[in-house]
Amino acid sequence: MRGQWLGSCHPDGGNGFPSELMINIDKVDKHFSVAAYVNPSTTDAPGSVSYFTFPEGRERLKVNVNLFPIHPYTKLPTEWSVIKNHFPSTTHADEATIELHFKKDLLEFKVEADNGVKLIGKAESSVLPGSSHIAPNQISWQEFKRRVASVIDEDFIFRGQREPWPLRTSFHRLERFLINSFIKQDVQQLHRHLSAITEHYFDLNVPEQNGAFLNLLQHHGYPTPLLDWTISPYVAAFFAFKDVPADYSGDVRIYMLEQSKLTEVSEQSSFLDPAFPHISRWEFVALDNPRAVPQQAMTTVSNVADIEKFILNKSKNILWAFDIPSRERNEVMKELRQMGITAASMFPGIDGVCAHFKEQNF
Repeated sequence: MRGQWLGSCHPDGGNGFPSELMINIDKVDKHFSVAAYVNPSTTDAPGSVSYFTFPEGRERLKVNVNLFPIHPYTKLPTEWSVIKNHFPSTTHADEATIELHFKKDLLEFKVEADNGVKLIGKAESSVLPGSSHIAPNQISWQEFKRRVASVIDEDFIFRGQREPWPLRTSFHRLERFLINSFIKQDVQQLHRHLSAITEHYFDLNVPEQNGAFLNLLQHHGYPTPLLDWTISPYVAAFFAFKDVPADYSGDVRIYMLEQSKLTEVSEQSSFLDPAFPHISRWEFVALDNPRAVPQQAMTTVSNVADIEKFILNKSKNILWAFDIPSRERNEVMKELRQMGITAASMFPGIDGVCAHFKEQNF
């Protein structure tokens, strides 16, 4: 039950429009907490979201919920009185009865709202895969350099990983799915504690500073719905090879994403948790974050658990994976040092300098 469920629904003998479904479920103590989004295929009606809980051990449930309309521009929950002028030909319900039936990786969905809308549909579980969906290009380091040289002036970003793990944010990797809870609880808690030690006070009500604070958390190891990339294939190679164990005989993985095509596979959002599945490109102000500039960092933000599947369902020509034998590590790291790409340059400070000379001397 815990996880993300994506699907669609359609009218069931009442009013309503064909709609997309996104249902996120987290386990909290001995119950499940749910955010259920319905996004109509028309611009004549707003989307809706409901929040509710149910106890564990229930495969079927029927609950009465409050419904909140989605603002047509911010894509965030709001009040009907705020947006009703945008939808003169329709109304929005205040309450609804929702029925859910879980069948392994399938969720049957039914809703009956107090304005006469009746919808029925299904959603599939976005089961977090153990391996990547992408068939990799198995190439050598020299072949990789030739490959990226041909696209170096184009709009690509790169991500290096020690192993061919699937693309996934650290937030979803740790099996959390309710980003609205992350915003209201985690971010607020960390802001209270970190404000005493950061040189800059982050005003979370200012979008640029809010994003910079999230980026700071990400770069210091706190799980977030952000995914780090770089515009440099060589910086990506550094992160792929830097922590390879001496006894590892597999491949490292470098992803390449044509970022300009993200708009073709996902509506872009300036908000962390809009009411629709998204993968959005964000750029951050590097406040109190000296690592961002040398790493030539670029970031994607997503409320999608299975990023690869989401992208591949929309386009096959936007994301690639290159697997390079880990046995080439010494050659790669030597070349990167000659380029000035070292732990000392990537991680300014004592830790980075020590890591640099550890690499050189040991």
